[in-house]
Amino acid sequence: MNKIDIKWELVKDRKTLYKAFLSCKKTFWEEELDPYKWWIEDYESTRNWKNIHPYYCILWFYKNKVIAWISWNIFNIENIQVAGIWYLWVDKLSGMQHKWIWSLLLNRAESFIENNSKKIWAFFLESNKDIPELKIKSSVWFWEKQNYKKLDKFNYFSPCVKFDSHSGKPLLKEVPLEFMVKTIEKKVIEKNFIKKIISVVYKDWYYQKKEDFSNDSAFNKANKYIDTKLEEILKSL
Repeated sequence: MNKIDIKWELVKDRKTLYKAFLSCKKTFWEEELDPYKWWIEDYESTRNWKNIHPYYCILWFYKNKVIAWISWNIFNIENIQVAGIWYLWVDKLSGMQHKWIWSLLLNRAESFIENNSKKIWAFFLESNKDIPELKIKSSVWFWEKQNYKKLDKFNYFSPCVKFDSHSGKPLLKEVPLEFMVKTIEKKVIEKNFIKKIISVVYKDWYYQKKEDFSNDSAFNKANKYIDTKLEEILKSL
C-alpha cells in the first residue's frame, strides 16, 4: 500500500490550484456557488502564509495525473492552533477510489500539518450527512474511523451563502452537517473553545461581502440571517 508511487505537491500558485478545481468540479451539487471562486479568494487572501488563517492545499499525483487533494486552514485562537479541513477528494476516474487510499492520504496530510505547526492542538471539519434531495451521502463513518468525534446532541449546519442581491433574502436552505473534532495527544478542548472555533468559521467564511449587494439593507439582512443561525448553533452546544 505505501509503495504506490504517489507524489504530492503543495499548491503555491493559482495555476496549480486550478488543477485541483478541474479535478473535482463535478462533485458539487448544482445549486452551490462556484467553488473555484471560493478557493481563489481563500488562496489570494492567504498567499505567502501571512494571513491570520493561513490556507494550504496539497495535490496528489499518480501517473502524472491529479488523483486527489486536500485543503485546510490553520486557525490561531488564544495562542492555540487548530486545523480546519475543508476538502478531501479522490478522483473516481483515477482507478484509485479505495477506502485505504483516503485514509493514507489523510494520514500524510495530518502528519504534514503537525510537522509544520508547532502548537497544533486539534483538527476539525464539517462532515456531510445524508441529504437525498441534494444527492449528498454521509461521510461521518469515514471520519469516525480516522478518530474524529461528533459532538453529542449538537445541531450544526452550514447557512445559506447565496442571497438575493436586492432584498438580502436567502435563496437556499441551510445544509445540516456534522461538526467533528480530532485532538492531538489526548488534549482536551472545552466547549467554550469549540464555540470560538465555530464563531470564527461563521464570521470569516460565511459572512457576506458588501460589494455583492445593491444596497446596505440587503447586505445587513443577509448577515443578520447568518448571525441568527450562528446563535442557534451556539445555544445547542
